[in-house]
Amino acid sequence: TEDSAIIDRKKGGLNVLKPGFAVLFFIIILMLFYYVGLSWQIADLESGLIKTLVLLVFLPTLLIIRIGKLDFTEILSLKQTRPVNYLLVLLATLPLFILVTLIAQLINIIYPFPEHYLESFQQLLFLEGRTIWYSLFIIALLPGITEEVMFRGYFIKAFKERGMWNSIFVSAILFAILHLDLFRFIPVALLGVWLGYVLIKSGSIFIPILAHTANNALALLVGRYGESIPGINYLIKDDMLSWWLLIPSLALFIIILEIFKRVNSEDDQYREMIDQ
Repeated sequence: TEDSAIIDRKKGGLNVLKPGFAVLFFIIILMLFYYVGLSWQIADLESGLIKTLVLLVFLPTLLIIRIGKLDFTEILSLKQTRPVNYLLVLLATLPLFILVTLIAQLINIIYPFPEHYLESFQQLLFLEGRTIWYSLFIIALLPGITEEVMFRGYFIKAFKERGMWNSIFVSAILFAILHLDLFRFIPVALLGVWLGYVLIKSGSIFIPILAHTANNALALLVGRYGESIPGINYLIKDDMLSWWLLIPSLALFIIILEIFKRVNSEDDQYREMIDQ
């Protein structure tokens, strides 16, 4: 198996790829998020986000890989992939964003979001005194890199022995839980499924990093500049996306998904992962 192949390269490493160890690691990170990360963000949202993502997500994941004496390139899937994969995940960003947003709207109808919850999102989108480029770094690029290293790098590998879809779903659920947001649990989990799928099909973590970054960037740009987009009134009414967008967005996403599957079907990276 790949686990044995990787571990054999450096004898004596702790087997950190066992699901039980991964669950324990996640529980520790979750507790740190709740008791430390939230206090950082309450004290100062901007610096708190940076410290949380770097000190509680990125560095602990690298430390675990180091403790296991594993190959960073293999575990994190730091590999090249077909250039067209980058284009396809970018094209999928808009329809996926619309679908996830519509799901969030449905949740809001069933269980309305508290006013303070919406205000916290506005505070995040409009970092006072910061340029759009800095905001994109904090809200899009930094989470795209750090969170993908943890969830589509380490966790998806730790659960891969349970099968392709189980590893995708488990890593996506853990991804949603760590956001500590019941209102966004389902949308974030669905995004996590997409990110896990594109990782396994492409074999490269750079693809989910790009998809994650693009999704967050689009959310930021729409939140900040949506009202100035020509014709936006046909798409957004009363601060909600029009429901008629569901069908075309779903159709477009399915088309892009099918193209992505066909492009990557010749060398299914998941089979390579478990057959090595």
